[in-house]
Amino acid sequence: QFLMIATRKGIVKKTALSAYGRPQKGGIIAIRLDDDDALVGVRILETDQDVMMSTSGGMAIRFSHDDARPMGRATRGVKGISLIEGEEVVGMVVADPERTLLTVCELGYGKRTTFGTGVTIGDDDEGENTNSSAQYRRQKRGGKGLRDIKTTDRNGMVVHALSVKDDDDVLMVTAKGKIQRLKAADISVIGRNTQGVRIMKLGAGDSAVTTVATVVSHRTQQTWIIE
Repeated sequence: QFLMIATRKGIVKKTALSAYGRPQKGGIIAIRLDDDDALVGVRILETDQDVMMSTSGGMAIRFSHDDARPMGRATRGVKGISLIEGEEVVGMVVADPERTLLTVCELGYGKRTTFGTGVTIGDDDEGENTNSSAQYRRQKRGGKGLRDIKTTDRNGMVVHALSVKDDDDVLMVTAKGKIQRLKAADISVIGRNTQGVRIMKLGAGDSAVTTVATVVSHRTQQTWIIE
């Protein structure tokens, strides 16, 4: 098993989980960050899994975790995605074919999209493909990725991207502190490179959705955890 770390500036770092086996009272270094960078996601990975990074501008890149060589704890990492100026990474997930990618924009719009197989035939130079089973094709780490959602004036920028199942709940919080909870299954599953649908209505004077989280149901244990 490995720990994969992603930052706002598009850096990823993979380290063997065993490297964190001796915690100290004051903590241990997990990654060396640039002064203008910050952590956005951490995931545990196993053999043959892909990761997906999503940006505020609606782009997403999927690559095999084998494309990032293992490093020690006190290192900076490597480029996971090339960012357009003014954009940043907003989330990193494991591309689990049994789950969907939930993308949420600041003006209350979003969508779910299936991850697909990761393998496609016949993509053009823009990575577009009519094969719906392809969805997010696997690419080489460090590229610009594919269009996940259209960040229009209606949608605003992307604030978060999460991996969800139908029986998960989704919590969304606005800049004014309004919170909404809904079933992931109630959010439409549509293709990538689309605008999505309204999933939260902002009140008067409320500028944006700022935070999104999932409430994961573990029915066998009858417990709830928030991710």
